[in-house]
Amino acid sequence: PIAKWAATVKTTREIIPMIERACQIALEGRPGPVYLDLPENVLEGSARPARAFPPVLDELPAPDLSAVAAVAIALTASLRPLLCLGEELRRGFDAKILHELVSHWQLPFITTPMGRGLLPDTHPLCINVVRNQAMHQADLILLAGAWFDWRFRLGTSLNRSATVIHVHPDPDELGRNVDSAMCVREVPMPFLGALAASMREKRNPDRSSWLAELVSFQKDIPNSTFGSAVSDQGLLDPHWLIKKLRESLPSRTFLVVEASLSLSVAQHGLVAEEPFSWLDPGRGGCIGAGIPLAMGACCAHPHRPVLAIVGDAGFGMSGFDLETAVRHHLPVKVIVMNNSGISGHLRQKAFLPADYPERFSAYQDRLAYEVVAGALGCAGESVSHPGEWAAALDRLFQAKGPYCLNAHVNPLMPPPRIW
Repeated sequence: PIAKWAATVKTTREIIPMIERACQIALEGRPGPVYLDLPENVLEGSARPARAFPPVLDELPAPDLSAVAAVAIALTASLRPLLCLGEELRRGFDAKILHELVSHWQLPFITTPMGRGLLPDTHPLCINVVRNQAMHQADLILLAGAWFDWRFRLGTSLNRSATVIHVHPDPDELGRNVDSAMCVREVPMPFLGALAASMREKRNPDRSSWLAELVSFQKDIPNSTFGSAVSDQGLLDPHWLIKKLRESLPSRTFLVVEASLSLSVAQHGLVAEEPFSWLDPGRGGCIGAGIPLAMGACCAHPHRPVLAIVGDAGFGMSGFDLETAVRHHLPVKVIVMNNSGISGHLRQKAFLPADYPERFSAYQDRLAYEVVAGALGCAGESVSHPGEWAAALDRLFQAKGPYCLNAHVNPLMPPPRIW
């Protein structure tokens, strides 16, 4: 029920036609997953080869010009607008159109985590680090390619008096959690293209005070986030670790991040410069998908460095997938943010007295995940001191095959909450 289509292939002769149909259904309309069940007797059978036909992609529909005009009128009247970009802009994506829209109209923007890099995080109008303050103060919020799920705090961060415009192709998600939203059922990227074209001759209102206010929000962010290299407990500070990682990342590195501390710190400290070069748990929020996602990225981008930053809980769920990476020569690089537990020791301390004799979410200290990786044929090492970090990163990125770097970090460090 979670797929667009699910079916069982009942004869060997049907394998190719059913795969063709599955691909077509997956790609038509709003792309999504399909599921094919291939029984063993079907796979072991024989049949005359069928001719394969590649799937035909649907042409994206032309936007409704009346809806474009209505949104253009609202946008030109706004003095405190905010543009929210989601990962569904992938269909028909055009970076030039987004650049034109935000630069010409001086539209500050935020993204979903999976939408990072649609425009570079370093763009002067990207305000992801103050996303919640911006949503609370904006007088118009245009969300395209996502919906107000938990990543937007289910709409609770929005200014209740703001005009909310939601552009999305799925009627089940359109306007969800914001009853008063102006709903535009369109494929987001073509709609934004038509919107940009319709506004080229319009006069840009003065939004200098709004932009100055957003800059002041960013100046109020404490500069102490990336503090000393070592915590009071004598372990690596994860913020410092991510800062040094950012300085050492090879060009065009494809980033995969997951879990709790590792996800939050990476979101806060790393930047996405290219479209579709950042993968994380998305709206599902799952843990344990980092290494499999990184292996998929290696297959899709064999000439780019691929780095997965995972938690120790996530590594426990999918670390054995490194055997697949070794077997198929996938050079995925993995950094385990090892804080010795689910949320480190914070949940243990929050729910149980300090003298409680049993650990229920705090793991054994300094588990040797690099040894687990080594048993699977994956090279790796462990790091717990700042002086070891730079050389360890060099070995990580210079390794020809998969590599696992087990970083022991402060188990009492709370994750930053910017998303």
